[in-house]
Amino acid sequence: MGERLAVTGDIAIVLVLGVLLVTGSVNSSSIFTAVTYVLVAAFLSLSVWGFRARLGFGRSPSSQPTSAGVGKKVTSLLTVSPETREKVIANETTVIKAGEYSPYSVGATQGDRITGTIASDEPISLYIMKDTAFRSWDNGGNPNMEEIKEGLLRYSLDFAPSYSAEWYVVLENESPGDAEVEVFIRISYG
Repeated sequence: MGERLAVTGDIAIVLVLGVLLVTGSVNSSSIFTAVTYVLVAAFLSLSVWGFRARLGFGRSPSSQPTSAGVGKKVTSLLTVSPETREKVIANETTVIKAGEYSPYSVGATQGDRITGTIASDEPISLYIMKDTAFRSWDNGGNPNMEEIKEGLLRYSLDFAPSYSAEWYVVLENESPGDAEVEVFIRISYG
């Protein structure tokens, strides 16, 4: 609604200028000059409208940009920081029962980074493997894993895949008691 009013206001400015030019309030020796003035006024008006939209004028509050999920940070009217491309895979506190595991699937390519933090009240194991290895491991197999960390209470995850695949970050509780685990995993696209 706000943008519609802004456009309507700009059109009104163009029409008023056009009427002034055509009625002779502005000296013009020919109809060509009058039309030229109207076109220049229209261009200037639309330019102002374009700047107004970029700066946030003429918008309703619900259409104002917010920082949540945008990936861009406005540092001034003229400078916008580079777009960060990342996705949160998990941000939760979960209970992993004794002898069970919790898998987190991440589609990643070479150049991406899988990062995060793991904090547990019981020692847990962390495995990183591609999807085919995960299916094999889930069925009792002993596949190749890219990363194995055991006996973790706290861990800072930082994994750079060497090729494109669906990767799994698996947290396994081999302790005799249930483990309460805080999990934060994200992918940053390269």
